[in-house]
Amino acid sequence: MGRPMLLNVLVSQLTPGKTRHDDHPAFGVSGLLLSDGWILSHGSLLSPNFLEARPHDIRDFLLAVQKEFERDVVAVPQAVAEIMRFRMQYKERDGDGEPIRSAKRIVEKDCSLRVVWRCPLLRRTFNDLLFSWSFEKIAKFDKSVLSIFLLLRVDGNSKSWEDDTAEGRRVLNEFYTKHFGPPASLELTRGASVEIDSAPFGNAVFLDSLSRGIVSNTLGEEDCVILTDANAVPGCEGAPVYLVDDKSPGRRHRRICGLVIAPLSWCRGEWVDYTFAANLQACLRKILRAPDKDYIADALTSPGASHVLMPDLLDKSVIVVKCGSGWGTGVVVDVPTGTVLTCSHVVREAPGRRIKVILGDKQDWARLVYKTRDGQPFDVAVLRLEGEHENLRALPLASEMPERGASVLTAGYPFFSSSPASYGRGVVSRLTPCMIQTTCCVQSGASGGPVICCTSGRMLGLIVSNAVSTASEHAATALYPRFNMAVPATVIRKPILEYVGTGDVRCLESLSSSDPAVQSTWNFYLTPRAKM
Repeated sequence: MGRPMLLNVLVSQLTPGKTRHDDHPAFGVSGLLLSDGWILSHGSLLSPNFLEARPHDIRDFLLAVQKEFERDVVAVPQAVAEIMRFRMQYKERDGDGEPIRSAKRIVEKDCSLRVVWRCPLLRRTFNDLLFSWSFEKIAKFDKSVLSIFLLLRVDGNSKSWEDDTAEGRRVLNEFYTKHFGPPASLELTRGASVEIDSAPFGNAVFLDSLSRGIVSNTLGEEDCVILTDANAVPGCEGAPVYLVDDKSPGRRHRRICGLVIAPLSWCRGEWVDYTFAANLQACLRKILRAPDKDYIADALTSPGASHVLMPDLLDKSVIVVKCGSGWGTGVVVDVPTGTVLTCSHVVREAPGRRIKVILGDKQDWARLVYKTRDGQPFDVAVLRLEGEHENLRALPLASEMPERGASVLTAGYPFFSSSPASYGRGVVSRLTPCMIQTTCCVQSGASGGPVICCTSGRMLGLIVSNAVSTASEHAATALYPRFNMAVPATVIRKPILEYVGTGDVRCLESLSSSDPAVQSTWNFYLTPRAKM
């Protein structure tokens, strides 16, 4: 028996005195329709402009929630709730729960904000772990809005205002029991497939938009933050995130795991193309004081893609390579000799020839064996681990190039060198004999990480760079996370195998190329250059 069907909705702000028949509101976010007319959404709905148009007592109450209330759900005072008016919109469903494909079949109902709470897990994670990050739409307020959840109620469903706290807790308890109690067949783990149902840009025209990706990482206390490469834009805040069994026959099984809280963010000036979501099980368990039971079943272990996405296997092959003030990623390609591949630019600032590496929770040292010259293809470096490394696992190097459109996975350490590796999933979008281009989400810190075939588990390439636009007087430099290049494993495989077999460093010299065609490709020039 499947989980109860959930309904994605759009929740929009209403100007005081207007009804749903007046002009369309200017701002909205996604939400989830629960039982008895209750709607679960996120604090992003309370935009600064919306709050500034309301009386001071409303803003004072909400600021008090940000600063103080995180031990329980809090009922919104009746005087505040009567002014905090919103509109809910959703598409009618057919018998299978799918939206009816007609733009005219949109149901509209007015609602009001009734219950608010703040998650202490999210608050501490954003304050402590993500303190250097900036997020869209919260410039005028602090990051505490990211840890706030809202319960709204559709007009006509309320028994009395005094019931709101008890009713809110009842609805949340019911939701938690139905969707996070046993049985569970999908695990929230890195590499798991996910989907987001949302209303991008807070526009009803885009209701029930679907995006797909994987769980790239989990962060913070009790893994309260989910990082996913599934695409989201402003207006997707409050949208449900589902774990998906995309290998089951017939209708795919889904289980809700999160709620989008930040589709846009920046870290140290770099645009981040990951979506932040709240882990609903962890956040609700904390506020409801639910028993800390492990309802999660084992990970999917069927053959194929699920096998190579297993974090406990891949984490033994990917390590952090620290050099100077920065870091990159390394890939173990031979365990007996401790041979590791990374990028030459990652170890550019290597002090002497010893480099610090992190293997899980253990720090160790590696010796720089070989690196290509700066600015010369193929930007590869070879390291040799000095300490014990019996718990590592080598990634096998592919002997053939992939096909265009092949599904691939990337792994690396963007932004966090102390957390487990983050994953991205995409396809091979273009390839030449000397370059593989993918659509995986790759950010700073992932250089030297692997591109992995989702069917064989073999390493197809070594991540080297993203496309970066040139700064001008009108625009700053921009990095494009889903446009990235890797050195094919077919270029790397032969010299690495010869070096591992003989120990002769001269075998690695073919990792440098002086071929004009190769150099032009990696300088992103056409050969010959076309005249336009």
